[in-house]
Amino acid sequence: MKIAGLSVLIFSVILGIVFWSFGSQIFNLSAPDQDIELTYWSVDEDERVMKAIITSYLSSRPKIKINFVKQSRINYRTRLQTQLRAGSGPDIFRFHHSWLSSFSSDLQPAPTSLISAEEFEKTFYPLVSERLVVNKRIYGIPLEIDGIAMLVNTDILKAAAVETPSDWQQFVVATRKVTVRNTAGQIQTAGAAIGSTSNIDYWPEILATLFFQQPSTSLGDPAVGGGAEALTFYTSFILDPRNKVWDTTLAPAAQMFKEGRLAFYFAPYKIAAQIKRENPTLNFGVYAIPQLPGGQISYGSFWAEGVSSKSLHQKEAWEFLTYLATKPVLEFRANSYAQIGAEIRLSPRIDMASLYLFDPLATTYIKTAPNFKSWYLNSDVADSGINDELIAIYKQTVDKTLQGQESELSLQDISGEVKQILSKHQVIE
Repeated sequence: MKIAGLSVLIFSVILGIVFWSFGSQIFNLSAPDQDIELTYWSVDEDERVMKAIITSYLSSRPKIKINFVKQSRINYRTRLQTQLRAGSGPDIFRFHHSWLSSFSSDLQPAPTSLISAEEFEKTFYPLVSERLVVNKRIYGIPLEIDGIAMLVNTDILKAAAVETPSDWQQFVVATRKVTVRNTAGQIQTAGAAIGSTSNIDYWPEILATLFFQQPSTSLGDPAVGGGAEALTFYTSFILDPRNKVWDTTLAPAAQMFKEGRLAFYFAPYKIAAQIKRENPTLNFGVYAIPQLPGGQISYGSFWAEGVSSKSLHQKEAWEFLTYLATKPVLEFRANSYAQIGAEIRLSPRIDMASLYLFDPLATTYIKTAPNFKSWYLNSDVADSGINDELIAIYKQTVDKTLQGQESELSLQDISGEVKQILSKHQVIE
């Protein structure tokens, strides 16, 4: 389904009027006195939606031209960084928040006269400021956010008379009760997709969450504190005979959940929405990831729009980005994606939370967003860089533990390599 031309036109007119009437006061803008051309690279955007937004913006900025270029995810980070440093890259580009340190020389922070760190922190969820604000300077603006939550097959729990768990102790008990085995002892209905790396989509985020929830742990220095306890707990769902609810020989977790053979599955909102579209008769709910007593930590991730330090028009580029992240624009973006049947994006703005209350799948993600934490273990980034490198290292430690090595020794084995990778990408923990 295509966006109705009338709705786009009406939106463009309304936004154009708002921008023309109030833009200079809201954004502290001044009309350029010469023609300016900006190139904007992005990934995962629908060109129709973004071009409608750009058209509405340019209706009151006749001397500016914005060339929107949708990029492939394949080798995106390396292509982007190579061209930026060669001086032939875009003025505006999308980057994952975990790339900030390695892109520090490529990013131009926002003018303090345009948006302050204090205003930024009040507008977006805490994870955004935590990852994009350095020394009171803002290095990017997000258009969306996502996180990890617990997808629960309600039919399986109902059949076993099991309540949805809210903490890990309850989770352990619940997964045992709903796991079904055949006469040979093989798992037919799995309690939860947790414990391995080979057949679980978001195992890095699950493991990172356990580290964040465990006191005195550090993913950057995993051998210290309670890291071994977190790793032991993660692998116990395979290794502990009393608690074996998953196996490396099972089909991929997403497939198991879609087929109704998995009770608990951890995934981001985009996957939950995709499953509902593809399997409308599958009865499942979305709940917060279990916690330790008194805890509220979940894992989040987001991409952001930034401005090149080599752009000749940094002020104008930042003015456009500030406009992109306004509430009316993000509401239009979300509604447009819903209109064309595409993946709805969760807004990173705190004041837009009520927009998603109609969506039972989105509600949990929005409610837990204030408690998102994040690191360099993000499955969907595929950057051939810091995320992929650290995921590979942590995969080694999980796999070694599953093969019988003590968790403490498995983490000691990777500790030096983790620190080397962080140093390579200019990360200071």
